[in-house]
Amino acid sequence: MKINYKNALNLRRAINDPKRLMLLLIAFGLIFLLNSFASYNTSFKAQVVRVIDGDTIEVLDKNKQNYRVRFFGIDAPESNQAFGKKSKEFLASLVAGKEVKVIKKDTDKYDRILAVIELEGKDINKIMVENGFAWAYSYYTQAYVAEQNLAKSKKLGLWADKKPIEPYKWRKTHSFKEK
Repeated sequence: MKINYKNALNLRRAINDPKRLMLLLIAFGLIFLLNSFASYNTSFKAQVVRVIDGDTIEVLDKNKQNYRVRFFGIDAPESNQAFGKKSKEFLASLVAGKEVKVIKKDTDKYDRILAVIELEGKDINKIMVENGFAWAYSYYTQAYVAEQNLAKSKKLGLWADKKPIEPYKWRKTHSFKEK
């Protein structure tokens, strides 16, 4: 059977025929849906080659491609901020030099991957918050708010400070160069 592509791709004809229009809309919807699944929530294994601070790492994948990864849903103190060095040291003790699973959620305006990091099935983002080494970034997600409330009630990590300052507020009042 020979397909007449002129007729098959004739938009004017498809718009006037409700069945063809419906098929066309379904096809575009499926393409859009599959594309959105393909570009987000992908994951890959990678070696942690550098811990930049308490919520940012550099990784090297199996193809020797280097990526800067910002932890999704958390915000750790900046390096020059109170508790910043301890946050970085804690993260380094967990993941430095290890193979992790990077579960991509999005990219940020600095073209870093926003991701959940897993090590041996454990959510490292969650571990950072529940031990008081990072805030739940509730502006973007409620994912780690319960863990933050628990750490806060136990005065763990940065919550031992009488008035901890959220990193986004600290960045507004200090000259700061992005990672």
